[in-house]
Amino acid sequence: MTDTYFAFIKEERLPNIQKTAQVLVKSRNMILYEALSFSAKSYGFLGENIDIEEIKKIMRVCEEYSLKADYCIGEKVPVLNPVSEIKRASFLDSFISFESGNSTLKYDLKDLKIMAYAPICEEDIKIIKDKQGPQAAEKAIRLGIMITTGLPIGLGKSKEISKEIKKRETYLYLDLIFSDNVRIRINSENFDFSCLKEEKGYSSQMNFKNFCLKIAQKSEKTWKNTAIFDLMEGSMSPTLKYETLSDLEKEEKRLLLAQLKNF
Repeated sequence: MTDTYFAFIKEERLPNIQKTAQVLVKSRNMILYEALSFSAKSYGFLGENIDIEEIKKIMRVCEEYSLKADYCIGEKVPVLNPVSEIKRASFLDSFISFESGNSTLKYDLKDLKIMAYAPICEEDIKIIKDKQGPQAAEKAIRLGIMITTGLPIGLGKSKEISKEIKKRETYLYLDLIFSDNVRIRINSENFDFSCLKEEKGYSSQMNFKNFCLKIAQKSEKTWKNTAIFDLMEGSMSPTLKYETLSDLEKEEKRLLLAQLKNF
């Protein structure tokens, strides 16, 4: 069986999409539109499950563009641990504590390897059932029949009507991966931001931003995903588009790979 490989950008912060696309056009013979679309959804991976000859070509082109890149055999791509979704936390100096059920997890933020944020737009579907009586025209017809024939047919029965209501909501997620590979997840809609104390406001979006920035300030050596850099520069709308949590996790795998020195 022939081994397959993954090529990835080894820098913490990804270059702009245009530069990545240029590398893909030259190394993988993509047309520009295809390369731009691929770059926006690759999260730093330049090739997945490709052969060694393609890898060599990608590495040569990356060197031409002064883009730090590396590759690994497919089986070396990290498998992420299941997440623990946390609803409360507290800060003390460089330490952060998370309340998980009946237990408390305490970490020094110096041991935080990865922090990654993504806004995910999710569609909620609700089914509302309602009873609807007969229309006025139907009642008039039935009344006329009863008057004319004397038959007690009634004015009609109510019908149960089901309505499907679709609502799109954007949820903000933050994943924290520590040196023991424990993975913590925070969802802005389910998190108590009282740990921000006087910095806590009325907007969950701003509270989420302040929470992320507080962690970033206390863990300067932690590797951050593209969206965290965008957040630190004042933008809640990230450069990359995240459609599902799988997209966020893909970027986390790339960051973990980029931190490794030997395969």
